Amino acid sequence: MIERLKSTSDVEAVWVKISSRQVVYLSVLILFLILVRTAWVADDAFLTMRTVDNFVNGYGLRWNVLERVQIYTHPMWMFLLSALYIFIRDPFIVFYGLTILLSLIAIYIFGTTFATSSAKAVLGFSILIFSKAFIDYSTSGLENPLTHLLILVFLYIFLEKDHSLMIGFWLFFIASLMAFNRMDTLLILIPALTMILYENRNIKMLAYAGLGFLPFILWELFSLLYYGFPFPNTAYAKLGTGISSLLLLQQGIRYVIDSIQRDPATLFVIVLAIVLAFKSRSIRLSLVAIGIVLYFAYVIKIGGDFMSGRFFSALLLAAAVLILKTTDINFSRANLVILGLIIALGLSASNPNLSNHLSPDDNIRKFGITDERRVYFRTLALINLNWKTRLPDHIWAQQGLEHKAKGRVLSIGPSSGLFAFYAGPNLHVVDTHGLGDPLLARLPAYNTSNFIIGHFFRAVPDGYWKYKRSFGDQIKDKNLREYYQKLSILIHSEKLFSRGRLLTIWRFNTGYYDYLLKAYLADIAAR
Repeated sequence: MIERLKSTSDVEAVWVKISSRQVVYLSVLILFLILVRTAWVADDAFLTMRTVDNFVNGYGLRWNVLERVQIYTHPMWMFLLSALYIFIRDPFIVFYGLTILLSLIAIYIFGTTFATSSAKAVLGFSILIFSKAFIDYSTSGLENPLTHLLILVFLYIFLEKDHSLMIGFWLFFIASLMAFNRMDTLLILIPALTMILYENRNIKMLAYAGLGFLPFILWELFSLLYYGFPFPNTAYAKLGTGISSLLLLQQGIRYVIDSIQRDPATLFVIVLAIVLAFKSRSIRLSLVAIGIVLYFAYVIKIGGDFMSGRFFSALLLAAAVLILKTTDINFSRANLVILGLIIALGLSASNPNLSNHLSPDDNIRKFGITDERRVYFRTLALINLNWKTRLPDHIWAQQGLEHKAKGRVLSIGPSSGLFAFYAGPNLHVVDTHGLGDPLLARLPAYNTSNFIIGHFFRAVPDGYWKYKRSFGDQIKDKNLREYYQKLSILIHSEKLFSRGRLLTIWRFNTGYYDYLLKAYLADIAAR
């Protein structure tokens, strides 16, 4: 048998007898077992879960019940979690159940839609199995599985269907859901959407595009009226840091280098897909590749993330589709070399997906970038969670429960999803990272030379939340006190549609009150 399989033709002869569907079913089963074995939840997922818990329990879409502040970056994902949480009040069942289910649906669609031969199925699923970014963020409790599903549906329609007006509507509708799920992922689709508008240069197409984009438009209107701002509070906390663009660019490059070191297969596949797409001279494939490049450049520009590989999981999936679409994949020597290289790179990752030997000592942070699954695997993994108590053996969760038991109403410190969730709605958390605090999010960070992306520390102004349940009236600086009083109209007023609040919303979003912040910062600098 070994002698007969030495030649390429012999290998092909064996695989011809195996249908692509059989490979798909086997691969889905393998990936299901891998996901169950590697499933985990990130602390950041509990930032959203606290809003979900407050929302379901009647406190509104709030992180702190005293303030209308949007701490989550994925509204559609938050609503999906909420829909399940209404019936299942166990965050871990909700997280694990929803992420694994959506991931399996996405994986099945990938296989049955794009893996049209046994050779393509083997190559395509090998890419997914050996990509650490894809496996890590197919669970985690974050929005990635929904992004994966949406981008696959979009690519199938864009690459396989004639671009009629109705198809254009559906593409814009799915793009709208992508933006509703996570706004910045829309960058991946912009080149393809531009082509749709160009091919159908008429008023009808613009109308269909507008109608398709209605979910995201409606959300933005709601966000503006309810929260007072079109973007999540986290966007203001992460973008208004005062850190130079050059430092962020350097950090973004480090994020890429980190991914090469920890997860070489993922970036190899992404680069290979871009090259093959442009080489194919297919307009549609090239536009998808341009979208990948745009998002990749955006990730570098903003400094990447503190979670290693998180922003590359969707790009990996899109790249896998391009590879399956660009070439006539068979079991030739060239394709076997590519397959072997992907497997070798996957196995050379710092923590290969097929290995699960994680320990607390493996928590290695480089340049402020962490393998997050390693950090939380011991306490928040599906296979390690204590299902009898349903409580994670994590210090932040324990601290939250202690605050709840003691009836504390105020905590000032860095954000932690676990701590805030288990502390309950009666505790007001002043997040010194600014992610959940509307005032601190708009103040510059003080750790501008040694920082972790998304975790920029702010100094708490004198008098701000110094006293229990203070609404800023004790802030010592008069300019900052006036600024916060205006901000309070947006986040505290129960009269959402009052003329004064609507005017204040307009003024905040057009920079009318910026002079107050500038005056406060000038006073600080002069001291």
